[in-house]
Amino acid sequence: MEIAIKTVNLTKNYGKLVAVDHINFEVNKGEIFGFLGPNGAGKTTTTRMLIGISKPTEGTAEVMGYDIQKQSVEAKELMGIVPDISNVYTDLSAWGNLTFTGRLYDIPKGERKKRAAELIINDGPPGIGCPVIASLGGVDMGLIVAEPTLSGIHDMERALGLLNHFKISGLVCVNKFDINEENTERIVNFCASNGVEVVGKIPFDIVVTEAMVAGKPIVEYAPKSKVSQAIKELWERILEHI
Repeated sequence: MEIAIKTVNLTKNYGKLVAVDHINFEVNKGEIFGFLGPNGAGKTTTTRMLIGISKPTEGTAEVMGYDIQKQSVEAKELMGIVPDISNVYTDLSAWGNLTFTGRLYDIPKGERKKRAAELIINDGPPGIGCPVIASLGGVDMGLIVAEPTLSGIHDMERALGLLNHFKISGLVCVNKFDINEENTERIVNFCASNGVEVVGKIPFDIVVTEAMVAGKPIVEYAPKSKVSQAIKELWERILEHI
């Protein structure tokens, strides 16, 4: 059977961070093949190398017999790529996202820069994969919103490790802290032992779902709710660090 995709020791490093570690696989023509793994496993990074967007650190990849690095034009002529999100926003830095959005709304260049300089908040995607790495560009601080679950704690630890790798200071907020106060305590203790400040704890409240259904921010939908008050206090704590 004809091989459609083949990788040999395909590897991608970001400095000392190994995103993809010497993977080898083959996909036959007509076969449906999927990557399964948690955020940060290297799925997006592998795909970016296969389509020629990202250059491998080591190894090779072939598409329908064409080397994606040496015969990229021939390989790309046979591809059809459908991303689940626009890469523009995740590939831009926080500053680039704000100024790009300002251009879309025809805000004059000088005014765009002035508004962007006042305060930059970049809502990054979950996990520690390529979109997160891209969203960290140009930022001074990262706020990790963790939930008191085993997977939430694991993701928080990995995200803090990524911030530390790029020498970016981090803060932590615990969302729905009261659904498992034992795990919340684990988060607080972990942060304390690693010199990371927990700047807020947001309680669980069904009113958040009601606000989402209404299409409104919770602080607008229910400004006197415990959740809204916790978010306001969180924001005040964050401002102390900006």
